[in-house]
Amino acid sequence: MVNNMSQTVFNPGIVSVTFRSLDIKSIVSLSEKASLWVIEWGGDIHVPHGNIEAAENALALCRTAGIACRCYGSYYRLPESGEGFSDVLDTACALGCRLIRVWAGVRSSADADDNYRASVARRLRADAETAAKRGVGITLEYHGGTLTDNADSALRLLDDAGADNVYLHWQPNQFESFEYNVAALRRVAHLVDSVHVFAWRGNDKFPLSDMSREWSAYLDILAGEGRAIDLMLEFLPIECEADLLRDAATLRALIDSVSVSK
Repeated sequence: MVNNMSQTVFNPGIVSVTFRSLDIKSIVSLSEKASLWVIEWGGDIHVPHGNIEAAENALALCRTAGIACRCYGSYYRLPESGEGFSDVLDTACALGCRLIRVWAGVRSSADADDNYRASVARRLRADAETAAKRGVGITLEYHGGTLTDNADSALRLLDDAGADNVYLHWQPNQFESFEYNVAALRRVAHLVDSVHVFAWRGNDKFPLSDMSREWSAYLDILAGEGRAIDLMLEFLPIECEADLLRDAATLRALIDSVSVSK
């Protein structure tokens, strides 16, 4: 259920919060219908931190459907204390995930002084060491309002943390140009393990096919990385089955087109 591209494997999937109104079983059913083979379960609604029963239920349903749970979308933000990370890690393990998606603090890179950056790096290193003991890694969402809001800051944070099991969960910045995003991805591609796939310009959402040119370029950059990379649909123009089936078909076609070109 994956597509080989030279040495790279792209796994089409979905972030569960794309359908916040649906329950776990319905999301698994929709994903199976759309031929999406990975689900990133959200820790804010579908599989809350510490809810082991929900995690085990999600994992069982996914296994029956042949769907992987590779990353737990925890929404945990790196604080100085690390409070709550134990529950996050326990839940990720109950889901069978090998990665936990976290946010790199509560300040943008422009608003962060050296002391703040150092505190986030220390917490990231400590949490990564704790996760590594259970065979789990951490992936930082490439997101505004955090220390991974641009390539320079993200690379600096990972260097400061000095942990081997920390990666980037990349997504284009919808408020920047295509050229900006291409340049950013080229700089961090070697650290990217997962990608949030959407078609936004500013705050406006479009069918994924409207940005096929952009996404073809992003996949071309990632295609030489030689590892599995999850491509997770996130936030449709309308939260409905029709939009999911349409964008899932576009995503699979994008994967196939890059595979053919290699």
